[in-house]
Amino acid sequence: MSSRGILIRLFVPLMAVTAAVTLLAGGWVARSLRVIHQEHAIQRLEAENRYLESLLWSDRFDQLDADSARELVQLAKSISRDTRVTVLGADGSVWADSIADPSRMPSHRGRPEVAAALAGRTARDLRRSDTTGAMTLYLARPLFIGDRVAAVLRTAIPLSALERELADFWRRVLLAMGALMLAAWGAAFAAAVGVQRPIAGLVEAAQGLAAGDLSRRIARTGCPETDALAAALNHMAAELQRRIQIAESQQREMETMLESLSEGVIAIDSAERLLFGNRRASEILGARLRRGMDLRETVRSVELQNILVQALHEGTAADAGVSITDGRSQRFIRGRAAPLTDPVGGIRGAVMVLNDLTEMNRLLTLRREFVANVTHELQTPLTTIRGFLEALTDPQPPTPQEQQKFLHIALRQTRRLQRLVEDLMELARLDQSSEPSVLRLVDTTTGAIVSEALEACGALAAERSVRIEAKGPSDLSLRADADLVVRALMNLLDNAIKYSPARSTVELECREENGHIVWSVTDHGPGIEAVHLPRLFERFYRVDKSRSRQEGGTGLGLAIVKHIVLAHGGTVGVESEVGKGSRFWFRLPRVP
Repeated sequence: MSSRGILIRLFVPLMAVTAAVTLLAGGWVARSLRVIHQEHAIQRLEAENRYLESLLWSDRFDQLDADSARELVQLAKSISRDTRVTVLGADGSVWADSIADPSRMPSHRGRPEVAAALAGRTARDLRRSDTTGAMTLYLARPLFIGDRVAAVLRTAIPLSALERELADFWRRVLLAMGALMLAAWGAAFAAAVGVQRPIAGLVEAAQGLAAGDLSRRIARTGCPETDALAAALNHMAAELQRRIQIAESQQREMETMLESLSEGVIAIDSAERLLFGNRRASEILGARLRRGMDLRETVRSVELQNILVQALHEGTAADAGVSITDGRSQRFIRGRAAPLTDPVGGIRGAVMVLNDLTEMNRLLTLRREFVANVTHELQTPLTTIRGFLEALTDPQPPTPQEQQKFLHIALRQTRRLQRLVEDLMELARLDQSSEPSVLRLVDTTTGAIVSEALEACGALAAERSVRIEAKGPSDLSLRADADLVVRALMNLLDNAIKYSPARSTVELECREENGHIVWSVTDHGPGIEAVHLPRLFERFYRVDKSRSRQEGGTGLGLAIVKHIVLAHGGTVGVESEVGKGSRFWFRLPRVP
């Protein structure tokens, strides 16, 4: 509580009592003044009304009509300037009025005092005048001819003077009340000064503690009572600060640990709303997780929802594996849910751990396919070699010409096996590209790499009557494993030459692009259908398997190119159009 609050609590009651007494006294005096003034005005109106009536019935007026009424009104104006005189006919119409044009005034039959006078009674009324807008006191008296009311004589006096007196009175009352309130405030202030400072300090410190400012401490004031309370509050703040720091540290450690997990973790409360979800869970579920989200918004898989609900309502752990199709991709997710319990054993929520098994399933599939492909690739030449060797060991040996033919075929298949084993070993080495010892980085130039690749593929190009045309600058420097980059270009050139028609040209282009070196090999062969392009760089993938084996390929050349490029931190791609040819390219950073 602030010092202002303490002062208010002390002097507001006194101020209220003072104001109430002043207002009650002023109201009583004002009411008495109003009553006295009105009684005086009524007496005056009655006297003037009777006097005007006596004039009307005197010999001065011949008859009671509108003309005599106007003459009476003019006479009345000369007698009293602040009294309004109105004469009305028996039907309520205005015959004459001392301040307004009767022809513009409506019938007054509905006025309370006029209605009573037309009924034969003298009456008065206090209201605001429609003509002048001022608060006015009216008195109406019936004028009889025989037993019949022939006219009504009404006199009225505005109470504006009374209103002015009352307004002036209330100004004086308010001034007096203000003076009394100032005096009361001064007395309350003087009484509160001695106690407000220590109490205000305690209140302010307590409010700071409640707002979370636990570093605040309360100074001693010399008052034993407040000093004891200040010491207790200081001790409480220090203890709270220590415990909150421990809790926050533990919470940060838990959140950091959960965020660093490779598994997704989500937790829901008893109302099936999200309590927590780490970044990995958001990635696996493909949703932006926010505290308070409904379970159905967070987890769209019915199977995963069911195991969470089972853990929440039945208190038993459950797990499920689901396959989720997201656009064109398919993901395999496994979730395990368990109940969250409070210290007394009650279930207050559930937690689920999510594992994305997509990559593992993909690797298992690749391993199975790899084993099957390697087995198939090894079995074919081994079967051929075994067949011819068995023919050579036959009791009836073949002729020397047949023996030479058999040995030549066996030798060719042996060389194919050797290339296959060498390619597999090269891929195994490239799979370890994260190790620094794998890449033997040297400073080289594009010209040196292209020259070595052209020299290696020159004989095959000449044999197939294919011309290789090299384009681009030869003086671009880069830091790379030159042998591996040459091997990548050789593999691309080897494929381009083998699939190009005789007397055609294979184009080898080199250029710089945004700090990278881009090599491309373009042939004018049969081209590749679009359905095959995404898988061309997979191991053992062949578009035309029979032709590839006939050309002596192992099915690993493009896979080796991809691994070499990735080991250097580059990218690789292909563009092709059936009937027009293909363009293979890769992009390497000049400094990996």
